[in-house]
Amino acid sequence: MKLLKNAILISFLSLFVFGCTEKYEDNYNPSKYRVRLNVDGLKLLSPTNDTYSLWTTSTVHSGTSAPAVPIMIGEFNVDENGVPSPNEFTYLSTINSDDMWIIWGDDPLNASYYALTFTGDTATFSPSFAFPGLDLNTIASSSGSYFLGTPTDGNNNMNEQSGIWFGDLTTGLSTLTLPQSTGEYNIFVSRPDGTNFNHSFLDAPTYCYYCDIVAPAHPFPGVDYLLRNSLGDLSGATVRIYIQNSGLRVAYPILETEIAQNPTPGTIYPMTNAAYRYEVNGFAVKELLEE
Repeated sequence: MKLLKNAILISFLSLFVFGCTEKYEDNYNPSKYRVRLNVDGLKLLSPTNDTYSLWTTSTVHSGTSAPAVPIMIGEFNVDENGVPSPNEFTYLSTINSDDMWIIWGDDPLNASYYALTFTGDTATFSPSFAFPGLDLNTIASSSGSYFLGTPTDGNNNMNEQSGIWFGDLTTGLSTLTLPQSTGEYNIFVSRPDGTNFNHSFLDAPTYCYYCDIVAPAHPFPGVDYLLRNSLGDLSGATVRIYIQNSGLRVAYPILETEIAQNPTPGTIYPMTNAAYRYEVNGFAVKELLEE
């Protein structure tokens, strides 16, 4: 797992690639440091996953002056207020002013990255995003709405809670405003019974999953689950639109909603902007323990 995370973070941080023929002297003389996280607001990744990890590209090596690579300093959990425990970590390093620090929330559907930017021995936190064109402002300006319906079985109105559509029947247009970025948009649906479904959300004007050939779909993005009985009624389900890069296993929620227990089919409901997930308060401090 650590090897996998190293590979992911090397790509994510766009580190230099060094030739394998270059040699390095055994003149590495590290000092012992401690970093303390005074922070709150880190979001629970999911009801069953509250684990984050702290990484740095500091020159943390074993007896060599080889170039720095991402190294995990430690793991911690967060409580309901987003406060980490433990919040102090010790490590050996030469500490460079150009070191990059990342807090990694490793959950495929709720990944969170926070960059720590040190000025001297104190760092501030800020969300960090792996896609060009994606930042907190573009996420905050996103919007959307949905309604429930199953157009694929014609006039049968007995199962309208088995499909979700992101558009307006009056205008025939999509109601989604999403950041223009290089990632791929996906839909994640999680029912109260634990049944989950996740699929690509393509840019085609009409893209209907599991549609019956008897009737056409709506002219905007959506999903009709009539032919997937394992999902069935979407009442009470959590629905999230997120952007991801499968190569980096990076995923950022953009819009989300929790469908009511007794929703009215055809009624347009707003989605919640997910920018709040990236809000964090506090700072970090590093101190020299031993030279």
